[in-house]
Amino acid sequence: MRVGRKRASGSRNSARVAPRPNCDGPFSAGHDGFEEARLLKQLMPAVPVIIYTAHSDPFVEKEARSAGAYAVISKSEAVNTLIATARTLFDQMAA
Repeated sequence: MRVGRKRASGSRNSARVAPRPNCDGPFSAGHDGFEEARLLKQLMPAVPVIIYTAHSDPFVEKEARSAGAYAVISKSEAVNTLIATARTLFDQMAA
């Protein structure tokens, strides 16, 4: 089944499926992470963005915040930092 298309006739469930953003498609077509964050915020403004980067410095932090990122996590930090930040965001959204 393709996303956003009707299932083949004769299927029990012929309801349409809502399209989902494809991060391997329109987002990655020649865009950097900041442009992708901006696009994502335009499509889903309520969704917090975390930028996970190998290039963490004050310029990257400033650009990421300007693009609408909630947090910037360096890949040199422990992965638990990324997980803890994501959990905090999920908890805030659920409250």
